[in-house]
Amino acid sequence: QAGGQDPKATLVVVLDPPRKGCDRVLLDAIRTVGPEKIVYISCDSATLARDLKILSGKSDEDSTDQTKQNVYRIEHTNSERSGR
Repeated sequence: QAGGQDPKATLVVVLDPPRKGCDRVLLDAIRTVGPEKIVYISCDSATLARDLKILSGKSDEDSTDQTKQNVYRIEHTNSERSGR
């Protein structure tokens, strides 16, 4: 394989940003790379929504190349320890 890449490998990006969310430069770089899956851990729903809007290419502020169309499915789960 070219570059020694496994054709069955999946590129996954895991984000756990501070409350202010991710820097725009990082989000633009992630869009450029176009991972198969993004896992975003967030404690602030407003910055999560803003960053997902940018990652999906739907931001009014977005000035990056939109020729690469990526669609991401949002998955979410909460787990809590039950009383013993």
